Amino acid sequence: VRPAVVQIFSGGARGSGVVIRREAGIVYVVTNSHVLTSSSAPRIGLEDGRRLIGQMVGRDVAHDLAVIRVTEGDLEIAPLGSSKEMRLGEEVITLGYPIFAGIDSTLTVTIGVVSAFVTDLTDGTELIQTDASINKGNSGGPLVNLRGEVVGINTSVVRLDNGFEVEGVNLAIAIDFALPIVEAIIAGE
Repeated sequence: VRPAVVQIFSGGARGSGVVIRREAGIVYVVTNSHVLTSSSAPRIGLEDGRRLIGQMVGRDVAHDLAVIRVTEGDLEIAPLGSSKEMRLGEEVITLGYPIFAGIDSTLTVTIGVVSAFVTDLTDGTELIQTDASINKGNSGGPLVNLRGEVVGINTSVVRLDNGFEVEGVNLAIAIDFALPIVEAIIAGE
């Protein structure tokens, strides 16, 4: 899945994304809505150092998903898995471009396990909790099973809960929940 993971630059924001589809010379990148500023033309950074210009197709702010279209370059597509087939304790991997002060961002990989399956009570988003590290800049990158299939889109980290510090609470939007939203965005719905 590594060649399908990209870095996203949107205004002053940076994050990650994953290529999930190609059709008629166009590739579609999924990321988080919070990664994209008002910029309708985010830059896409590839691991080989190239930069491409994308176009925001649309976003679902409530569920923190967005889709970018790229018309140039022959980008790899990530294989998709099923989050419904995941089990507690199953090993997973996060990929993305974290932001570290004073260090040029390179693709990083962290490993952990599925800790829980949770539903956001405010908007119904189905999430996978993992202890695989998700750092600032990893948002929008993929959560991957050991078969190399995308099972989630990394979205957030919980550091405080009711005033208490917590560790290892990293959340990804379950791919089976995300895909119908992504397809609707691509279709212009």
